[in-house]
Amino acid sequence: MAQSVDAVLFDKDGTLLDGERTWAGAAAEALSQIDPPRPALEAVCAALGLRLGTVPTLAAGAPLLWMSNPQLAAMVAPHMDGDTFVSLVCERTLDRLHPADGAEETVLGLRDRGVPVGVVTNDSVANTHRQFGALGWDGLFDAVIGHDSGYPAKPDPGMIIAAARLLEARRPAFVGDSDVDVAAALAAGAYAVFISPRGCGHDAANASIRTLADLLDGDLLTLAGVRR
Repeated sequence: MAQSVDAVLFDKDGTLLDGERTWAGAAAEALSQIDPPRPALEAVCAALGLRLGTVPTLAAGAPLLWMSNPQLAAMVAPHMDGDTFVSLVCERTLDRLHPADGAEETVLGLRDRGVPVGVVTNDSVANTHRQFGALGWDGLFDAVIGHDSGYPAKPDPGMIIAAARLLEARRPAFVGDSDVDVAAALAAGAYAVFISPRGCGHDAANASIRTLADLLDGDLLTLAGVRR
């Protein structure tokens, strides 16, 4: 039976954006520019879940995708200047932005149905807007909440609750790709939708999908504003 929701909120990295293609190479370039000693490089890569190579990749659940910017800076700080590293990574992402399959089409499809849409990310609002501007996504979302919006980072539910309040939503769905996203959604009282292109489900989530386009399937969600 489809779950009735009155707004859809999205995580950004790994959900709206292809996390590996956007962030792995950006982090590798930042580390190359900083050029730390090998022991420091190996320690930072292990902490980030980053695997260097001809094509850098990320381990499943890589902290690089779900930690907030201050958390990332603090994590690498024993080995290099954390703020410099985070700033360089964010800058490099602008040349490597890859939307997830069907991201823009799905969001537009929801908007066409009268469904409010928002973003809740552990990235900063400023960096999110820079990325969205580079993608031509200015104005695509009704609300953008980041770690710098006055609420703790996910898995704390505060950002999701704040976004729902902005959208005047009583029962939003929250779509994310990590344990952190599912935990935050459930704590906020949202309908937790776990997305995994590999088709892996999530035991705690209310629903699991492979692609964002699955959100438009009436068997998953009954969306506010839909005229049947």
